[in-house]
Amino acid sequence: MIAFYFDVHVPAPLLKACRRRGLDVLTSQEDGTRTLMDDALLQRATTLGRVIVTEDKDFERLAASALRTGAAFTGVILLGTDCSVAQLAEEMEVVAKAEDPQRLQQGVYHLPLR
Repeated sequence: MIAFYFDVHVPAPLLKACRRRGLDVLTSQEDGTRTLMDDALLQRATTLGRVIVTEDKDFERLAASALRTGAAFTGVILLGTDCSVAQLAEEMEVVAKAEDPQRLQQGVYHLPLR
């Protein structure tokens, strides 16, 4: 199962919903990294082997920069703000349980999918 790293922009209700579904989630607050700059946060998630989950669109730019320079990262999931927590949690569960971690690496994915 894919493990996630939630940055400070992810709403607490989504964290709770994902954990109720049994997903492996670590938050930057729990990891003591809530004040890290975005590039350091992406590196931290990669070091831990976790896909970073955020509403912060700056991570698209960071991922593009990493791809240009050949820097590895475990993937970025950008959350839309125009859907319900329940829908996002459901899609996070599908990604966690059905997606190939290798396919997520070096990519930026947007949820919701629909």
